[in-house]
Amino acid sequence: MLPAFCRAYREVCKETVVAIHAAKGATTLADWSPSGKRYAFACEKIRAGLRAAAEREKIRKVFYIWLQGESDALAGTGETAYLSMLAAYKNALLRDLPIDRFAIIRVGYFTAEPARDLAVMLAQERAANEDADFLMLTRVCAELSRDAAFLNPLAAGHYNNAGMEEIGSAAGRALGEFARQ
Repeated sequence: MLPAFCRAYREVCKETVVAIHAAKGATTLADWSPSGKRYAFACEKIRAGLRAAAEREKIRKVFYIWLQGESDALAGTGETAYLSMLAAYKNALLRDLPIDRFAIIRVGYFTAEPARDLAVMLAQERAANEDADFLMLTRVCAELSRDAAFLNPLAAGHYNNAGMEEIGSAAGRALGEFARQ
């Protein structure tokens, strides 16, 4: 996903891009909250990446890209609860890191109960519609998550390389367009 994202971003806005990967599968949003087990890890990884990038050239913009929610859908996290936790997480990151915008790749369908997935999707939509600190990059996961051509046959609900390429490209193009403005 990251190589496709970087290629697409660069094609659109003709700027150097550095991606810092801090993901961890099978985590809920609560795991990423400031009191959760992932927050300090993510912040330190981002700070280290920014220091390394700054040694090479001036950093103009820092975007935090979020693709998460499948585990919350599995756990039955409701729309309001997810939205509240997402806003709190974003606010903590903006307080602790030099982030210009929190960008969302909206999740797709992952559970056997689409209403659970929709609760997370709707919360992510509301975040982007109600709070200017959020930016919705793409909704492509909803389509890809229902197309076997983009799913890993050995890991139910997970994308294969073609799916990751599509998601990364869509998100990179969208953020590139935003950054050009």
